[in-house]
Amino acid sequence: MEEYDTAPQSPVSMRNFLAVVNLLRVLQKVVKGKHFRLTALVLHKAPAIFKRMLKVEHPMLHLYVLKILKDQVRYLGKGWRKANMRIMSK
Repeated sequence: MEEYDTAPQSPVSMRNFLAVVNLLRVLQKVVKGKHFRLTALVLHKAPAIFKRMLKVEHPMLHLYVLKILKDQVRYLGKGWRKANMRIMSK
């Protein structure tokens, strides 16, 4: 009988993870410089979702999430900016 590799598997599929990164890349290109699209993201609470995505430790994911958040900052309230400046200064 063959022995199988019993090393712990990653809880996240790399294919799914890279799909998320690529979707963020496309989203960043779509909303870049578009006032109406950025405000629509802000109205649908996207900054809270992106903030949670920063908990995943991956530099490429951080890069695109921060790019999208950087474009949205001017449409967010003063309180949000004050509370989350640590995130934006990464």
